[in-house]
Order: sequence, then structure tokens, then C-alpha cells
Amino acid sequence: MAQGIRFLTQMRNFISYALLALLACSCARESDSLEYALERQMRTYPQSCLQDIYKSYYQDFFGSEHMISDTASVRAYLRQEIEMTKHDSVLNPYYDPTGSEGNYVRIYLRCVIDSIIDEDDLLTYFLEASQHREPQNITWEQRWAEVMNAVARIKSQPEQWTQDSAMLNEYSRHNYAVRHSQLYRDTYHPHYRIIRRETFEKKLRDKME
Repeated sequence: MAQGIRFLTQMRNFISYALLALLACSCARESDSLEYALERQMRTYPQSCLQDIYKSYYQDFFGSEHMISDTASVRAYLRQEIEMTKHDSVLNPYYDPTGSEGNYVRIYLRCVIDSIIDEDDLLTYFLEASQHREPQNITWEQRWAEVMNAVARIKSQPEQWTQDSAMLNEYSRHNYAVRHSQLYRDTYHPHYRIIRRETFEKKLRDKME
């Protein structure tokens, strides 16, 4: 049983690594990259809803969804969430790139529990990411329209990907963020923090191979 769980985790990490490698390839066409990332989401997290797609690409576009000023509260909540994750039966990967560009990486709190990264270091990297914004030459509304066009090209997409599109299109006009869907939260228990891809490459990736 334990070997099977380790194998599944290794496979998820391998898929995440493969996507990061693809994102780093300058020759990959954007439309191909979008569809590849969406298909990966469908394979790895089949219970994803459209708002979970929105959230991943929103994080890829904006990074951390909130500018952080109260570091003490952020630290306290991180510790509380780590304690919750210790008793979690869902085994998430150690990391996941956001969206299709992978400007940011989701670092799951299992990394702290498994002593891959120190809690203070994760907090530092997360706070650094919250103060950073990738330069963009299009609006979020335009970017989301590109994602929706790619979604439409995916064959045999999950039924839940067709729900809430009108609401999310409206959200994109106002740069609104969303939570993970209830189905996604119930299925995958997503406990992670967002850090910059540059930080991940320099400080963490070798530790997770």
C-alpha cells in the first residue's frame, strides 16, 4: 500500500516536472501549451471544475491573490494549516505549476511535513511572491478568453467544465479571484502556498526530484 502511494506521488511529481520543462521550451506554441496544461489538469485532477481552471490561470497571471501586510497572521495561519495537513488522508504532489506559463508554483504543505522545506523558508518565499507581479501585455479578461477558447477545443472535457462560464467571464472583466470549487476542496484538500518559479528553480526543485 505504502509503495503504491509513493508511486502515485512520484508520478504526479513527474507530470508536474514535465510540464515545467515544456513551459521552459521557447519553441512551444501558446495554443499547444494551453491545451497541454488543460489536459494535464483533467488527468491529474479529474474532479476539477471550471472555477478551478480559472483559479490556476489567475494565479499564473497575478501570482498571490492578496497583497500581504500582516505577516504574523499569515505565519499563524500557515502553522494551523500545516497541523491540519498532518492528519490529511489525501496525498497531493509536492508541487504544481500554475496555468500554462508556470510563472508561479504551488508548493504543497506536505513538503514541510516531509522536511523537504522549512516552514520559515516557505513563508519567506510566499511573502516574496506576494510582493511580485509578472509584467503582462494583455488584460486578465483577454487572457481568460484565450483559456476558454482552449477549453472549447478539448474533446471529452468533464461536464463540470461547462458550468459557470458566464459568471467567470464576468469575474474576469473585474479581475476577481475565486476559491477552489467545493468539489475540488472535498476531493483533493488543496493546502499549498504560491511561490515564484525562479525561486522554485533555484531553491527547491533539486530537493523534490
